[in-house]
Amino acid sequence: MVFIIDELDRCRPDFALSVLERIKHFFSVQNVHFVLGANCSQLRNSIRSAYGNDVDAALYLQKFVSVTFLMGNNTGRLNRTAAIHYLRHISQSMTNIRSYMDMIEAYDRMQALNLRSIERIATAISLAVNVSPVMPPPQILSPLAVMKVMRPDLYAKAVTGHLRYEDMSHLFGFPASLVNPTPSSSDPAVWWAACLRNPPAMIDASRIEVEQAASEWGRRLADLVPYIASLSLDHVEP
Repeated sequence: MVFIIDELDRCRPDFALSVLERIKHFFSVQNVHFVLGANCSQLRNSIRSAYGNDVDAALYLQKFVSVTFLMGNNTGRLNRTAAIHYLRHISQSMTNIRSYMDMIEAYDRMQALNLRSIERIATAISLAVNVSPVMPPPQILSPLAVMKVMRPDLYAKAVTGHLRYEDMSHLFGFPASLVNPTPSSSDPAVWWAACLRNPPAMIDASRIEVEQAASEWGRRLADLVPYIASLSLDHVEP
């Protein structure tokens, strides 16, 4: 008989430990086995929370766990392939978001998203697209959705107008300069450089093209990022 217990690390620390202790003391019988799906580092944190930081959490956990297997290292080729397939599946199942997925794939190549995060980002985009009176530009909305899920600190800066281009460069790999070679006006880096108040060097023609594309929102470029965030991602009309 095999029992599978998933996400044990997400339980209350004292409850997670009580489950482990019951498994050890009451079910240590022949032909009964337990498979635990858990983040071991979080389980170790639960042990420290219950018994103090001085306890050897890894050694304590060995009393309950006989064999461990690592499932899907986030940098592994197989797991990244699964993430890309999941992204494409979601883009087909959710309405009107296919054009918004490129930036999520770009972020995934740099930071290795898990499937739960991908779903949350895609859901945020889908809601935003379907409630916005004007189709939000993918170059702005997709990075905002990624930040809202993965980097709330940077998202808060974007909403209040304090985000810097350097933040976007580190997060999404945007180039430090947009002068040479000449970037396309559809490039997300161009949009963010034009919208933020502290852009790198960029070609004026590219900025003008972005201004023209953003004109239907009726906002200055400096106000476009906070406006799209508040209208599309943080506000849903009943």
